[in-house]
Amino acid sequence: MTIPPTAKSGLRFVFRIAGLPDTPFSVGEFSLQEGLSELFTLNLTLVCPHNRFKKPPEMDLASLLMQEAVLHIFDGEKEQRKITGIISHADWTGTDGNQTWYAFTVRPDLWRLTLNQDSRIYHQKKAPDLLNELLKKHRVRADSKLYDPHQDREYMTQKRESDYAFFSRLAAEEGISFWFEDETLFFSDSHLGMTAGLPLQYNPQPDTAHGLDTIYQVSLGVGMSPQRSLHKDYNPDSPRYHLSHMHSSDGFRDFGSQTPYTVFESYGRFQKDAAAKPFLKYRQEALDNQKQSGSGRSNCIKLMPGKIFEIKEHPHAPFNARWQIVGIHHYGRCPQAFGHDAGEGTTLSNDFSFIDGLADWRPPFHYKPLADGDETAMVVGPAGEEIFVNKNGAIKVHFHWNRYDPMTGHRAGCGWLRAGTATALALWPSRVSGRK
Repeated sequence: MTIPPTAKSGLRFVFRIAGLPDTPFSVGEFSLQEGLSELFTLNLTLVCPHNRFKKPPEMDLASLLMQEAVLHIFDGEKEQRKITGIISHADWTGTDGNQTWYAFTVRPDLWRLTLNQDSRIYHQKKAPDLLNELLKKHRVRADSKLYDPHQDREYMTQKRESDYAFFSRLAAEEGISFWFEDETLFFSDSHLGMTAGLPLQYNPQPDTAHGLDTIYQVSLGVGMSPQRSLHKDYNPDSPRYHLSHMHSSDGFRDFGSQTPYTVFESYGRFQKDAAAKPFLKYRQEALDNQKQSGSGRSNCIKLMPGKIFEIKEHPHAPFNARWQIVGIHHYGRCPQAFGHDAGEGTTLSNDFSFIDGLADWRPPFHYKPLADGDETAMVVGPAGEEIFVNKNGAIKVHFHWNRYDPMTGHRAGCGWLRAGTATALALWPSRVSGRK
């Protein structure tokens, strides 16, 4: 059964755009879609009243693109929440002579990273440091709380990926989720980085809530997921070592299958045991995201990803616990902005999904982009060397697609490649060297 949203007296929506001190818009309605490790999307229908006997001024919509915009939600004089972002799209949608309507889309600052694509290799960095580097490059305000150790990586490759796709892939590999708090991007590898302390009263009759933040529909269920992850890899320095690791789901149980339901990866992307364990843990926890999950409806705009809320006074005792928001869709409407005076009040409601407040939600794993086929590269090395190899007999090369690493000097090259071997006749091996 769907319960319609109930009007809250004193509820107001105010929209402001940087550079427009006297914003002429009234908010007719909005929808806000948010999720952990997702870019939020704020869609607004804006109303601009004008004198029907005077031609309204033309608004230069192109000049508003990428401008900072803020939606404020007030209850009386108290601000309940503000959503800050940049205008990514603007439409003129119509007029009736008394007012003109516009549709705006607002995205977070992090959305800027979707507009830039690159190909390069980063060397000897921790993934969180590289995430901060990308954010600084695009002037995104950010903060973080990391609880797990994150190891140095020999290299991290961005190949024909947008900066956002690269950012999301690295964060997922390291078990890092992100969300937005006012104008700040926040990322963490633990639920301990989230904000707790948001109580919600359960009331199946929202029209009797008298303006209180209320949850009026809630359900909770369980789902099946793979029970363990098994990854292996190969270290050329220790070719006989069995580099294989497994991580089982918490609460592992036998479902009567011949073998446990297992996700096997033959290329685990690790060269040492110490690197394998956290990667496997994050991959399995991502598979476990939906082992127990719930959904609900409320009128609380303060619910958002990164928030841990507590349900109170639900007749089913297990619901009276702490939960964390995974995804939420807010809806707000102000009929008065359209000139409708049929007694309708301003309404606000949302539909959301949640998991246990003590669980660590992990973003889904993103596979690296694949090469189109064989790659060509230039062999590089110190001056005076005919062909330069390291202790393992590997040559240093510079890939032509690498935009930043130099081809000459002490920092020349992208990475080390072992020379390939091929079979000559039936018995004798041949080696392909870097010589021309």
